Amino acid sequence: MPESRRKCDWSVHRVGPQLIKIVSGRRSDRGKIEVRHVIEAQVQLASLAVTVGLVSSALVAPAAAHAAFADCPQEIYCLWTEFDGTGGALFTATDQPDLRARNLNDVISSVNNTSSTRGLCLYPDINYKSVTWMGYVPPKTSMNLEADGLDNALSSVKWAPTNDAGSCR
Repeated sequence: MPESRRKCDWSVHRVGPQLIKIVSGRRSDRGKIEVRHVIEAQVQLASLAVTVGLVSSALVAPAAAHAAFADCPQEIYCLWTEFDGTGGALFTATDQPDLRARNLNDVISSVNNTSSTRGLCLYPDINYKSVTWMGYVPPKTSMNLEADGLDNALSSVKWAPTNDAGSCR
């Protein structure tokens, strides 16, 4: 079977009370799973629902996970502590009013918005507040936050009310 037509498989394994391991891979011609990615993640919510291409609950992955922009599932957003979608990560589809709760306050360096329809508002203060509005990430956009003092200055994130940067203010 051609590489592009192989089925993608995900499995979730509970490692501890709040630690899971997510393994993704592709089924080979002989039916054996060829492991492509292993992510150990701290479960921050009571329930976890994983489907192919969508993580519906928030996961915080440690730096050792080596995530990248391409690892962010569709129709959510992902935040990383290092440039180019590397380092510790948060993969979520929900607004984040206070990144302190995830130990990610003022440490985010890159963002990937995989939503096809919604923009993302970035704020320097908790609860979507700021003296000056911080930033907007359009749909289907990944970016490093090194420009304009955005690196290591993020404290809250939410979906834009409309698909317009001005709606974040």
